[in-house]
Amino acid sequence: QMGWVHLGACLLLISPVLSLFEDQVGKFDWRQRFVGCPSQVSLDKSRGGRIDNILLASKEQAVAAISLNNGDIAWRRLQESNVTDDISFAATEQLMVTVSDSGRSVRAWEKRKGGLRWSVWLSDTPSTSVSVGATGDLAAVVSGNTIYGIEGSDITTYSWKGVITKSDWSRVSTMASSATGSGSSLLRSELVLVTGINLQKVTLTPIDASGLSSEGSVSISATWFHSERCVISRETLWCLSSTGSLTALPLSTSAKSTTFTAKSGILRPLSISNTVAVVGESETNVYRLTGTEIKKVLSLPFSVDSIEGVAVDGENEKGVIVVAHSIYNLAVYDLEKATQLAKATLHSSPARVPISTLLISSPSSSSPSEFQIVAISSDCRIESLVLDVKQTGEPFIEWTREEALARVSKAEMLDLPLSELQASIESEFEGGDLGIVGAFIRRVTTQAHQVKRWAIQTSHQLMSLSSSLSFGRSGNLAEILGRIRNQDGIRASRSEPFERDFFNTRKLVLLTTLEGVIYGLDNADGRMVWRLNVDEGSTHFSPLKSQLGEETVPVYIQRTAVHPGLNPIATAVYKDKKSLEAVLVSFDPMTGKVMSTRRTPPVKRVDVLPKEIADHLHPLVIVLKSGKVVFEPELPANMKAMPPLHVMDIDPETGALEGMELSIVNGVGSLSKRWTGDLSFEKDEKAIIVQGKPATQRVHSRGRVLLDRNVHYKYINPNLVAIASLDEVRQTLSIHLIDSVSGQIVHTGRVTKVTGPVHLVHCEHWVTYSYWSEKNRRTELGILELYEGDELPESNVFDSFVPTLHQPTAIVASYIFSQGIEAMGVSETEQGATTRSLVMALPFGGLFEVTRRFVDATRPVEFTQEMREEGMVPYMPEIPIATEDMVNYNQSVFNIKTIKAFPSGLESTSLMLAYGLDMFYTRLTPSGTFDILKDDYDTGLITLVLVALFVGSYVCKRIVKRNSIKAAWA
Repeated sequence: QMGWVHLGACLLLISPVLSLFEDQVGKFDWRQRFVGCPSQVSLDKSRGGRIDNILLASKEQAVAAISLNNGDIAWRRLQESNVTDDISFAATEQLMVTVSDSGRSVRAWEKRKGGLRWSVWLSDTPSTSVSVGATGDLAAVVSGNTIYGIEGSDITTYSWKGVITKSDWSRVSTMASSATGSGSSLLRSELVLVTGINLQKVTLTPIDASGLSSEGSVSISATWFHSERCVISRETLWCLSSTGSLTALPLSTSAKSTTFTAKSGILRPLSISNTVAVVGESETNVYRLTGTEIKKVLSLPFSVDSIEGVAVDGENEKGVIVVAHSIYNLAVYDLEKATQLAKATLHSSPARVPISTLLISSPSSSSPSEFQIVAISSDCRIESLVLDVKQTGEPFIEWTREEALARVSKAEMLDLPLSELQASIESEFEGGDLGIVGAFIRRVTTQAHQVKRWAIQTSHQLMSLSSSLSFGRSGNLAEILGRIRNQDGIRASRSEPFERDFFNTRKLVLLTTLEGVIYGLDNADGRMVWRLNVDEGSTHFSPLKSQLGEETVPVYIQRTAVHPGLNPIATAVYKDKKSLEAVLVSFDPMTGKVMSTRRTPPVKRVDVLPKEIADHLHPLVIVLKSGKVVFEPELPANMKAMPPLHVMDIDPETGALEGMELSIVNGVGSLSKRWTGDLSFEKDEKAIIVQGKPATQRVHSRGRVLLDRNVHYKYINPNLVAIASLDEVRQTLSIHLIDSVSGQIVHTGRVTKVTGPVHLVHCEHWVTYSYWSEKNRRTELGILELYEGDELPESNVFDSFVPTLHQPTAIVASYIFSQGIEAMGVSETEQGATTRSLVMALPFGGLFEVTRRFVDATRPVEFTQEMREEGMVPYMPEIPIATEDMVNYNQSVFNIKTIKAFPSGLESTSLMLAYGLDMFYTRLTPSGTFDILKDDYDTGLITLVLVALFVGSYVCKRIVKRNSIKAAWA
């Protein structure tokens, strides 16, 4: 009896769950995680000297450890993202102590697993001068003119703090308790505060658990000291004067400074005690402090991009120097003998840029000639190299991380080239009139090629299937069926032709980054197809500035891959920060091969001309800051007249608007002022978002059918621009809808008691925006829809200069959203017939999809039976968040900045890419897959049923015929 009771209780606990099958995970989606461009790196050395991880802090406010074995992220912790100052850290035997949020927050992390040991808030005052040092359980942090001491393992506040007297330079470092010299080792390390006043003195103050030790403080007269020309290399302070005088001061209370006549250059600290490098314009020298004497131990007749050293003998401090003296060359030198041990040439594909940072691990006892080198390039590429000094040639590349993908600026998805079969069909219809006989011969030839291609593909698939079944033979039927099912994935990962699939869901993802690197990714699995550095190894790259002052590297598609015989063309634009000229780099987006590079005077605006010229090419319209209009390539002089183009500029500080008209006559463009306007911003008000509609956006239905069967027609204005302005002092958010052609202010709305972050989506006839409500202390969504009225417009083409029949009516509603929003996007399909859905990036790593039916300004408050029969959704103030609506299920992604969707060949399917610090791609089906069979569709059973019906109908026919004959003879 009790058993049935327990069973019933268990059944009551069972609830339906929507989830993915195991074989569906990663089938149509992928995720890539990054740490960002490193700002500080260090090797994690354990007690036994083994190095397992690379500790780093990045410009994207991330603290992480990367496995040295495979390059995977061992752990990652994100810090405050609303600051721009770099994170500083110091590592002890067990902890990694970080200082973030402009010197206000200090945290200690376990180096192995990334667990938070303690967190301390120092001050509410930010500082740009930050230094941190740690040893054992003691950490000292310099923030501005204050030093803080933190000791212990379970703490919530700092142990002590002190005021630093007036100084131009202050750092926390370690010092040796015994005198340093040649062949000596560190007996015990403690912290020391190093402060200096330019051209006057340097002060060394020991730090202990109780605070600054004034008794042990030593001031040294230092006319050679200058804050901009001094570095700390291990336990020694090195300074190089403008005249080339090199001075070393060991960080010991009993040490004295030593001066040596060297040559001018830049000081580079090394990971070898008492050693520093001076990099000049044409040579590089390495110096070592031995006792009270500075000696030059290595001289190289060239300037290096990066230099680092490692001690191969810990007791005697015998060192090896590794230098990167050009983009493609690495060299290893013995510091004791001043001889070159090895020289290696890095592979030139993909194109490289100078190496900015080198990390070297000591060789193991099993492989004493192998050095593992971590090279960080100036474009945020991290590589792990294994260099054997006994061999020549290229070093072995263990792994590579493309951290520039954490700073994506623009993203586009391009159709792949037509397959050979599709191209032959297109060329058949574009071949012109060949007569009946010629057309017949061309048709037969085309179909013969199609049959040949089909036979070759089928034979390859059969061979691949047979090889996979023969490899590792097993009598397990499940394993055999699994291999057959995975054939598509195996073929996709191999080097097959990069061409369009039947439903046009496979595309090339084109990404530009703020580091000057352009990537081409395969959206099937996220693998990198090609990589292009537009700067070509120089250091003059700088992003452009948008109207709102944001950094951007725009890319424009001038010709797609849908034209057989013509290579697609895309152009990226950036600024040369030395000459301030704009640089236009045109390349093939399918291969990444550069076609041309051109320079123009400083530009104000760049866009694509909607009209094609020869060879299906869309020229670029470039508006220079001088007001002149140029085209790239130049327009033909006999080009037919085209309607004028209209552009709108806004001053984000004042709200002043200006509409310009671009006229093109005989291939020459001229820009003239059409209208001016003013949004009359308040003193502290500023435009934060300016968003128009995509030129390729399709609207399937012009009207909305009401309950009484009347039609409410949408106000679909392709020239409408949404402007969001925020006054942080008065806490007011304003939404302005402006016709960019006529300058008409279509609508203006205000929301009070509002602060950021603000996100906005502008699509069709509606605008959705999110904000933080200070009044209700929650995130809210606003939806604004525009309608023309109940009369059908006379023309199907919208004209901004022709007044509408009725003034557009705005319907507004707001909803409660229980989570914060980091980014927001909307789905996009080829014809716009599918119900759109909004995708929101949430702070905890989810990507939430909500249908437009829930975010609707016309949801009725009073719900009737007629509304229920029509399938309308009643108004509820809160938008429910269900776990099954997370399109990334358990694949969390953080710090997402942009969500973009692109149409595919299926009307039901939208291709979504979310990118920021992480990147996630998937397919969206807001209305379900109504135009394609599901993956679990039982094709075999349906085929069997059809065959059975056919055989059964044939047998029945024979039986009926036989019976009818017998009946006739009866």
